[in-house]
Amino acid sequence: FFLGFSCILRAVEMSGQHLEEGIGKSLQSLSPSSIAFDTYGEHFNGLHINQTIVGVCFRDGVAHA
Repeated sequence: FFLGFSCILRAVEMSGQHLEEGIGKSLQSLSPSSIAFDTYGEHFNGLHINQTIVGVCFRDGVAHA
């Protein structure tokens, strides 16, 4: 099982470059079962400061980051 959190600006960039299908296939190669959420990343004084993606893949009862 794959659990992912991606910055909303990264999602907008992927959409603008039509990369969703390729990214989806890459994630499916990690795990056939997955769920991901878009987040607003990190802010400092109202300024968006980075585009992060965090994912954890659970296999055979062991977590791999």
